[in-house]
Amino acid sequence: MLFSPHIFAESNLTKASNNYLSQINQYILGDTYESSGSFGLKFGMSYFKTGLKDSSLLTKDEAYSLNLTSRQEVLAPQSFTRVSITKGTFLPLDFGAMASVSNDTTKAAQWGAHVQWTVYERFKIPTVAIRVSRTETTGLTDIESLRSDQIEIGTSYAPIPYCTISASFGRQWNEWKLLLTDYIEKKVESTSPEPKNFVNIGMKIQPFTPFINLSLERTVSGERSQAELLKLTFLL
Repeated sequence: MLFSPHIFAESNLTKASNNYLSQINQYILGDTYESSGSFGLKFGMSYFKTGLKDSSLLTKDEAYSLNLTSRQEVLAPQSFTRVSITKGTFLPLDFGAMASVSNDTTKAAQWGAHVQWTVYERFKIPTVAIRVSRTETTGLTDIESLRSDQIEIGTSYAPIPYCTISASFGRQWNEWKLLLTDYIEKKVESTSPEPKNFVNIGMKIQPFTPFINLSLERTVSGERSQAELLKLTFLL
């Protein structure tokens, strides 16, 4: 068949998946870019919102273009409960990891890790750091695997005591394998699309004691991709 509908389905699927899956696998740390130091150890609990308007990975038009029997064929989680840990070293290098579970019926699980190199840090001068991370998600409906790699350069500054603002610019690479059911057959779609750029904006405050931080961070990537993280951090 010269013009197969699956040729057009592949193009639509790649575009739609890259927009939405980049939100699900966003490694938002919810922390500023200062180094933690040799004795620095942070434990965090957070609520991660993917920004999806409903539980469907595809819009009605995208689902129709793929000939899916239902727009709920490919489900995506709307939020996760996440725990994280970050450890500093005697160098300006921090290492961290996180794990998440979805708060809805998708039963998705997520984990990731990051390394941060604080390039420049001085008293009352904005800090500059580079952060590299990887995130993997399993348990999504009709998604066999989902992996994302990120690199970002960020800065943070405390304009007033007990309040620090941060911003970063980064790039995310997504790899996935989808198993879809259409009217004709079952097929597997595997692709590594073009990377997506993103911008993070965050704020951290110390409302209780110097050892407890509350932070809010938001990521914007393209017209339809947004994600948010609300995090409570304990300095151990």
